[in-house]
Amino acid sequence: MVRPRAPDVRRQVGCAALTTRFLPTTPLRVGVSTLALALVAGLAVLGWTWRHPTAFPEAGGWGVGSHQRPVGAPFYVGMTSENHDARGTVTIHSARAHVVRDSAAAEIEFFVCTVDPSSGVGSIGAVPQSEIHHECSALVPAEGAKMRLNATPRQQVVMAVSLSHAGRVKVEGLDLDYSLGWQHGTQRTGGEVDLGSRQR
Repeated sequence: MVRPRAPDVRRQVGCAALTTRFLPTTPLRVGVSTLALALVAGLAVLGWTWRHPTAFPEAGGWGVGSHQRPVGAPFYVGMTSENHDARGTVTIHSARAHVVRDSAAAEIEFFVCTVDPSSGVGSIGAVPQSEIHHECSALVPAEGAKMRLNATPRQQVVMAVSLSHAGRVKVEGLDLDYSLGWQHGTQRTGGEVDLGSRQR
């Protein structure tokens, strides 16, 4: 007599287990995945913002030019004007001119000027060395300096350009590396400065 074969419980359990792996994604899993993607995107935006402070306008929009500058005499140009909603104090780590042409072996330095209220000027435009100390009550090297935004008295990054010999130098803004609160990054700001001399 042949007895009926007992069902293979292990096989049924295995099939059930195998089947559950292909069940449709549950709303809970979808929610967790969406939350994870949102978190990654938020961290990416936060990281970008951290490295891209925007206390100053982007470079361009104005310029200064003079091709009759005496050789060896520094010429000062105000390079920053902070955005209207910028507040706080920035710490400047470095300032580098974006030089696009230089046939005059120009020497370029950056300073932070504290505008003297008694000078009658609201900000530094472009002045020779004989006038800069009249318009700035303090003039300190930019690297390592602290500068208050939209404060009184006003503070500004100024660029000093000295031509070593006859020729021309053209600068299109500066790369200002600074920190402001939790932000720390480099921003290109300032205008176009085109100076030259025909002296020998």
